[in-house]
Amino acid sequence: MPLAIALGWTADQAWSESALKAGTALRVNLEGLVDRADLVLEGHIKRATSRPAPGRIETEYEIEVERTFLGEELQTRTFVMPGGVLPDGTGMILPGVPRLGEGEDAILFLSRESFAGMRVPVGLSQGRFRVETPISGHRVVVRAHEALGLIDPENGDLHEARRSERHDYAELIAKIYAACDVRKRRLEEDGR
Repeated sequence: MPLAIALGWTADQAWSESALKAGTALRVNLEGLVDRADLVLEGHIKRATSRPAPGRIETEYEIEVERTFLGEELQTRTFVMPGGVLPDGTGMILPGVPRLGEGEDAILFLSRESFAGMRVPVGLSQGRFRVETPISGHRVVVRAHEALGLIDPENGDLHEARRSERHDYAELIAKIYAACDVRKRRLEEDGR
């Protein structure tokens, strides 16, 4: 059941229920993430505030932006994503949609704002990379997939996403800049 929603359960119940199925998304490579994104940025999650909204729970994130790869450059950004857990433990979980944590450093590929004012990572958990600095000081990037099934765009087969992937930070940053440059050139050529 794509994008199953657990409403009215406590967070502990929702995470432990086997009935909660994986979200499903089209498998997207890095260039596809850039092509489908409205905003690509790297930053530090300063605040994550979940709140009730009509028919759902949503979480507002405030991010201190380190760099903007694609989109308007701002020092701080605030955006809303569906899902979250209220202080009383009531939550709404959307399988495949990552939950960003306060204090987390991340690279995000975000959709356009919806009519309800929300954004989601492109390709669900595919559009969120956590930046980690181990004791060695050599930054790495981890992409963790939480309950996500990926559809192969070539043949339509459905595969469970690998639980996590590790990437070299500098390599990934260079690849993101390159993919953004390709997108910008293509848009310039189309505009001629």
